[in-house]
Amino acid sequence: MRFPDPNKSMLDNARRLIPPMFDRFMSHKPGVLRYPRIVRRLHTMRVEGKSLRYTLELFRAGLGREFALCYSEVRRLISLMGRIHDCDVAIRILADYLGELRIPRKTNRPSAKDFSSDAVATTIAATRGDRDRLFGELARILEDWEENDFRGKLVHAVR
Repeated sequence: MRFPDPNKSMLDNARRLIPPMFDRFMSHKPGVLRYPRIVRRLHTMRVEGKSLRYTLELFRAGLGREFALCYSEVRRLISLMGRIHDCDVAIRILADYLGELRIPRKTNRPSAKDFSSDAVATTIAATRGDRDRLFGELARILEDWEENDFRGKLVHAVR
């Protein structure tokens, strides 16, 4: 990770830092889109994206409207990735809980039949559907960025 150079202007630092950060973020795109169920790939891309977003936020006030629009798009995409991550976490927790419900117990606690494993399974399915819909939106945005040269717009905004 490169850091701002205190001997350079804000604009020079933005020009030097932002393009490689964007490139690192987007380098994860092929693997994420090829393997949408591998949660770790998306999480790694999201972490890179958060660094990019916060860096853009630091420069936002001094770089004008075009840059602010690029920042808003990145922020929206990282938020979307966060919503997908929330689904991934919920699915994992619910699947673990469902597994627990299905284990016969030899205690005084209520048995699995006293709980609705069907309701948990339905919630998992619904959450997977939400995740798939959100992931489709993510894929469309990433492809749109590539087709419409979002990187070029971002680089131009710091010129």
